[in-house]
Amino acid sequence: MQRGKLEEEFVCEDEKFSKIVKLLQHIEEISDPFQKYPGVDKAIVVKILSVDDTYRGRGIAKELMSKTIDLAKGRGCGFCSVDCSSYYTARAAKKLGFELHYTLKYEDYKVDGKSVFDPVAPHKAMTVYTQKIS
Repeated sequence: MQRGKLEEEFVCEDEKFSKIVKLLQHIEEISDPFQKYPGVDKAIVVKILSVDDTYRGRGIAKELMSKTIDLAKGRGCGFCSVDCSSYYTARAAKKLGFELHYTLKYEDYKVDGKSVFDPVAPHKAMTVYTQKIS
C-alpha cells in the first residue's frame, strides 16, 4: 500500500464475507498507520492472518509473518501493518513484536445505526498492529 492510495472498493456477492471486507475497508480509512511513521510512503498490509485450529501452536503464523516482512524489506516498505479481527491474531502480532496502533470495538462498528458483528468472547475488537521495518 502506498500512502494516500486506498484500495478500490471490493465487491463481493457473499453477504458474510462482504461485511468483513467492508469492515476492513473502514479500518483502513480511519486507522491510517502512516501517521505513526512520518516520512514512510510505502508499507505492506496483512488484512487477514489465520491458521486452522488443527495446526495452531506450530509457529505457522510466525513463519508467515517472517516471510511477509522479508518480502516487504525487498520491496522497500517502511513498516508492516496487521489488521486483527481475532483476539488470537492480535495476541500473535503482539508476541511477534508488533505494537498496537488502533482499536475499534465490534459493538461500536455500526451500519445504518445497527451493530454488524456480535462475536463470541474473547473476540471484542478489531485491532491494527504495526512494526517498523529496518
